[in-house]
Amino acid sequence: MVKVRTCMFTVPLLWLASIGIVGGLTDYDPVKDFCRRYSQSSAVIKDRLYIDGGQLNLFNQDPRKYTNKRLLFHDTAQQEVPSMPPLGTNLSKPDSAPSLIGGALWADQANAKLFQYGGDWPEGEIPDQMSLWVYDEYADSWSKLPVSTQDRQEIDRVSFGAMETVEYLGHGFVLGGWKGERNSFSWQGERQAAGGLLEYDFVNNQWWNRTGPADGKGRAEGAMFYVPAGDIGMLVHFGGVQTPKGGTESDATSAPMDVIDIYDMGNQKWMVQNATGDIPERRRRFCGGIISAPDGSSHNIYITAGMGFGENKTGYDDIYILTIPAFKWIKVYPVPGTTRAPEDAYPSYDMSCNVVRNNLLVIGGQFPADPDVNACDVANDVGVHNIVLSKDPDGEFWGLYNPNLTSYRVPSEITSIIGGDTGGHATKTTPDGGFTNFNLGPLFKRVVTPAPRAATRSPSPSPSSSGSTTPKTRQLMIIIPSVIGGVFLLLALGTFLYCRRRHQKSPAPAAELAYNYTGVSGTSPAPAAELAYNYTGVSGTSRPKTPQLHSPVPQNVPAYPFNYATQQHEYPTFMEPQELRGHSQSPVEMMTEQRR
Repeated sequence: MVKVRTCMFTVPLLWLASIGIVGGLTDYDPVKDFCRRYSQSSAVIKDRLYIDGGQLNLFNQDPRKYTNKRLLFHDTAQQEVPSMPPLGTNLSKPDSAPSLIGGALWADQANAKLFQYGGDWPEGEIPDQMSLWVYDEYADSWSKLPVSTQDRQEIDRVSFGAMETVEYLGHGFVLGGWKGERNSFSWQGERQAAGGLLEYDFVNNQWWNRTGPADGKGRAEGAMFYVPAGDIGMLVHFGGVQTPKGGTESDATSAPMDVIDIYDMGNQKWMVQNATGDIPERRRRFCGGIISAPDGSSHNIYITAGMGFGENKTGYDDIYILTIPAFKWIKVYPVPGTTRAPEDAYPSYDMSCNVVRNNLLVIGGQFPADPDVNACDVANDVGVHNIVLSKDPDGEFWGLYNPNLTSYRVPSEITSIIGGDTGGHATKTTPDGGFTNFNLGPLFKRVVTPAPRAATRSPSPSPSSSGSTTPKTRQLMIIIPSVIGGVFLLLALGTFLYCRRRHQKSPAPAAELAYNYTGVSGTSPAPAAELAYNYTGVSGTSRPKTPQLHSPVPQNVPAYPFNYATQQHEYPTFMEPQELRGHSQSPVEMMTEQRR
C-alpha cells in the first residue's frame, strides 16, 4: 500500500511541477492565450500604441479575471493580415511597478516617456503612498519619480477619472475620478468622486490642483478631450456619474450627455454649453477620440459604447459624433432610421480608444451580455477594433485599420449638419440657440496651431533601472521553467509507466488520452473545437460577427498556470449608483470581422 500511495502522489506532483504549479515560474502568451481585455490604460508615442495594466480573461479560463502585469504595445506602422496592428510583448516591467485598473497613461511624446498615474490596485493588494512611475521608451526601463510630502497630502490618486494629455504643453490632466481604499493608502469608508481638475507637468515634475466645474459636484467615469481652440486650448468633458459635493458613491446619479463642461485653459475658467441633435443615452465608462477638420473649422469627437443606467444598464453598441463649435450630436451607427435586431448588438464598456492617423483604435472592453465569457473578443486581433474616422471605402465607420490613412476628411454625416466639405469650411459654427457663455464665441473662432514641442533629452539609451525585467530576463524566466518542466515531465512519464507496470494498471480511457498538450511553454493547448459562424447584416445596421467560441478545459487536465497574469476575483466590487445595484459587471462578447 505504501508503494501504491507513493505512485498515486508522485505522478500528480511531478505533473504539477512540470507545468509550473509546484515551484518554478511560467508565463502566458499574450497573443495565443488572449480572450478579452478591459479597464487598461493606453497611450501613443510615435508608431507605438502602449497598453498598461487592466484586466484579462484568458483562453480556456472561463470567466476568471486576471491582472495584466505587462507593458504591451501595438505597432501601428504595420498592418497585420488581415486587419490590425500586431501586438508586441517583449517590453520590460519590474514587479515593483504596479499594474493598475482604470488609471491614466500620459504620453510625453517629445521625450519618449510614459507616466503612469492613478488607478485601482488589484483586489488583495495594498496601495502604496502617492507615487508616479515612468517608462523610458529609449532604455526600455522603469523608474519611480519622487513625490514631495506636500504633494502627497494635496494630490489625490483616483481611478476612472476623465484623463487627457496635451502634448504641445507637455502636461497631463484628469478631471474627477473615484477615491477609495483601492487607490488611497489610508482611505477608509465608501468611495467618493473627486471634483477638481489635476494637472501635471511632465518635464518639471510639477503638480497643480485646479478647481473643477462651478457646480462643485464630484465626477467619475466620464470622458474629456482637448480641443485646439482659444488661447492655448480647451478641455471638453461630458458623461459618467456625478455626486453632490462631499457625497459618496451611494449618492451618484447619471450625468446628462447634452450638458458639456468646458475648461478654458488660458484663463483657467470653467463654462457650460448645451448640446442639441441626436443626444446619446446617458452612459459611463465609454471612450472616444477627437480629430479636427483640416482647416480647423470643426472639431469632431467620436465616442462609442459605454455602460448605461437603469433599464439600459447593459449598455450600448453605437457610435456618436459631437461636432464643435456647433455642439451638435450626430448618431452614425447604427444608421438612424434603420432596424437592428437585439441579438445583433454587442454592448460593451471599459475599452480604451486612441486616435492613430485617420483611425480610432478601440481596444477590448467588457461585454455584459455574456458574463460567462462564452466567446472571445476577436482573438485573432487580440481585441482590437477600428473606427475609420472618414469612413472606409465601403462608406462604413467600422472598418479595417490602414496605417496609410493619414489625412482626415470630414464625412458627409457631419457636413450635412454643419455645412462645408471634406476639407472643413463649416458654415454652422455656433450652437442652436447660441453660446451659453458669451466668452465661448470669440474663443472658438481662434484655432490653436501649436509647434512641435522640443525634446529636453537626447534619444541615447540610459542604463536600465534596477529591478527591471528586461526581455532577455523574461525569456530566461520562460525558458528555465520550460527546461525544468520538461525534465519533470519525463520523470513523471517514467514513474507513471513504472507504476502502471508494477501494479498492472489498465490503460487510461480514450477520452483522457484525446487531449494532448504539445504546445511550447507559454502557449495554451489547442481547443477541442473551434466554432465560428457568420451572418450578413444590413449595411449600416449590423456587421458580420464571428464569435470565437472555446471549449472548457477537460476535467482530467490541470488548469493552465500563469505568472504575469495574477488571478483576481470579480472586479469591480464597489457599490454601484442606486439605479445600477444588482447589475453584474462581468465581461462578455461576441465580436466581429467587420467591427474592427
